[in-house]
Order: sequence, then structure tokens, then C-alpha cells
Amino acid sequence: MLTTGARRLSRVSVSPRPRMRNYTLGNMPPPPAVNIRTHDMISPQERKFLEAAERGDKPTLQECLLTREGETPLNVNCLDSMGRSALE
Repeated sequence: MLTTGARRLSRVSVSPRPRMRNYTLGNMPPPPAVNIRTHDMISPQERKFLEAAERGDKPTLQECLLTREGETPLNVNCLDSMGRSALE
């Protein structure tokens, strides 16, 4: 404890009321405020492309950019769940 004149100061402050959780169903966490569905927004090919760009994996990026017969072309302007493109 610290003392200053006639007052005593404590380093640990005690809250006047206990913290309570405002969950309605026991200890279940509240639902998210925004539903972000990323599994159906981008294809696995686009996800691989964005992850390779994030890591700086040049061989994987080149492999993703090559179009093969019967495959849909890669959308190079695709965005991840945070709204970032491969260039960012």
C-alpha cells in the first residue's frame, strides 16, 4: 500500500459491483453482430490465390494464374473477408 499523508492508496482497486454476464442462455456467448459468410463468397481457387499473395508465394501465384482447359478463369479482382485484394 502507498500512503500519502492521511490517505491510504491501494494499487488494487475493487469494483463496487461484481461484473455480470448479460447472456440470456447461461454461459453461451452472444451471437455475432455481423454474419460474414466467406465459404461461399470465393472459390477454393481464389482462396488459394489470395493466401499465396498474402504469403508472397510466387510459384503458387503463377500456378493460380495459368488457366487450364475446362477450368473457369480466376477472378484476380476477388476480395477476402476483410475486403482486401491480392495487391493489398
